Amino acid sequence: MMNQPTRKPEWFRPWGYGYLPNTWQGFSATILVVVICIVVFLVIDANSQSVSDTLIGTGFIITPIVGALYWFARSRSAA
Repeated sequence: MMNQPTRKPEWFRPWGYGYLPNTWQGFSATILVVVICIVVFLVIDANSQSVSDTLIGTGFIITPIVGALYWFARSRSAA
């Protein structure tokens, strides 16, 4: 009897151009990223002088964070 290769868990499933959480681990990763983005926004907004300062400051930090979640979701999905 041959051993079958183990499949990695599918934490996310493809949906349109992105991915949706499929398991509790996927939901946890998504919630963690959302909380980090909210905290980053609040910290930068507290130290900003204008709306444009807030948008520019958060854009350079939140974009890579969301990109990392997208990469992680793609690596943990079946597609």
